[in-house]
Amino acid sequence: MADDPMSIGEYLKHSRLARRLQLEHISEELHIRSQYLAALEADEWDKLPGEVYGIGFLRSYARFLGVDADALVDYRRRLTQKQSGSAPERSTPATPVLSRRARRARAATTSARIRRARQPRDREPAAGSSGRVVLGAGLVLVALFVAGMFMLRSQPTTTSALPVTTPKSKSTSHTRHPKKPSAPSSHHHSAKPVPAAAKPIITLTGNNVPAGILTYSVSGGPLQVSLDFSGPCWVEVWKNGISSNPSGFTYAAGQTLNVSSSSSVEFWAGTRLFSLTVDHQAVSLPDPSDRVVHVTFVRS
Repeated sequence: MADDPMSIGEYLKHSRLARRLQLEHISEELHIRSQYLAALEADEWDKLPGEVYGIGFLRSYARFLGVDADALVDYRRRLTQKQSGSAPERSTPATPVLSRRARRARAATTSARIRRARQPRDREPAAGSSGRVVLGAGLVLVALFVAGMFMLRSQPTTTSALPVTTPKSKSTSHTRHPKKPSAPSSHHHSAKPVPAAAKPIITLTGNNVPAGILTYSVSGGPLQVSLDFSGPCWVEVWKNGISSNPSGFTYAAGQTLNVSSSSSVEFWAGTRLFSLTVDHQAVSLPDPSDRVVHVTFVRS
């Protein structure tokens, strides 16, 4: 019937078609698999990784379309709180959809921020490799200098041997041996200590809190990212722009995820139930909440 209210999935699909958008385009922008977005539009929540992750996907999808994400999330939570086995009620959210002009402005702002957050990933700095070459050449020169000085000062001086006399009344002879020249002390020519390598500098370069997107710049060598989980958390990881686990994986409390990469590491996480370490330095994510978070670390 024409007067039947729309479900959450129909509401999302209607908003997407009104903007003439494809699921593949939205999936690429949000880094959410297209089958998860299709499951949201079909109200098939059993095909999602879980209720917590589904809520996060719903919030990000709704914000991208320019509709009231909080109203949709609250409506979904009210439906799940009902204990009856009947089908979910089909009703429109309490908060109206934003105007067409507001939706366009909000979507343009979100897309621009996403593009700016992903730009640092294309840069491939070479400062780290050149710095290592200069440091290695300096160490070689210092070692050659110290070795040359030691060899010049350690040459023995020639001395004439004294004649040895043996007393006739003694049956055994005692032969004197000239003393060997002692090697010069080398503590005055020891190599200068090499300063320890500086800790990498981690800088927040992009922060789109409403969309849950964070971008960091990390100075120094290869990236080493570690996640220590304190509760169940679904994670999908990209190394140098390539997915390491395309379907994601749910980690339990006490487990640890270690990722190493030469240029970039990024991941989606369904919850904030983890502590984050980058190059042995603790990193605190801003605005802690239960929404899905997308974090990117790029070597600078």
